[in-house]
Amino acid sequence: MWAYAPDTISLDGVMYEDYAELSGGGCSSNDAVTFDIRGYDKFEGFAGIAQTDYRSVNLTVKVDGIVVAAHQLRSDRPAVSLTIELAGHRTLTFHRDDYYPPVVIGQPRLTALKL
Repeated sequence: MWAYAPDTISLDGVMYEDYAELSGGGCSSNDAVTFDIRGYDKFEGFAGIAQTDYRSVNLTVKVDGIVVAAHQLRSDRPAVSLTIELAGHRTLTFHRDDYYPPVVIGQPRLTALKL
């Protein structure tokens, strides 16, 4: 499940003005969300774990089914910067491999193609 919040969140002490959360919408330990990104040029954000008392989780990002980023996110490490080129592609998928903790994307931004 992907949920966007226009609220401030802290990832390892860094404040982000808004965020999205990829979390278990049920009992699945393999959560993924796919977006239609036709018409967009780029995705940017910062991936991390907001809870400080949980283990790590793996995040994989795919564009049209091809892995473009893979990170082990840990609560004791800073959020990782994501910059994903999207021009000419159709889908953007975020996948996490564990039920908990949720993956947080600070300041998620899609940039539209310039016509």
